[in-house]
Amino acid sequence: MANLNNATVAAKAAAAKAQATSASGRPAAYALTARIAVQTDGNPKKPGTASYDRFALYYGAETVENYIAAVVAGGSTSAKARADLRWDVARGFVTIG
Repeated sequence: MANLNNATVAAKAAAAKAQATSASGRPAAYALTARIAVQTDGNPKKPGTASYDRFALYYGAETVENYIAAVVAGGSTSAKARADLRWDVARGFVTIG
């Protein structure tokens, strides 16, 4: 029984560490389960740009994980999605929480 409990604790710790770090191994800025809320009326990015297209993905994403998955599915990288999140939060376009 002790081995099962130790294995469970180790698995939970590994899952928490994986969620708390980005692909580069640095601490993630936002938890994958954190909710995204758009704070602007309309898309503040320049129409016809990749950033405009990525911003539009916020509307269909409820969480950071959903947004990153949508960006990757659209052909970009998770690093670009995370950079967008940091940029857009800093400018008040979206909130994470």
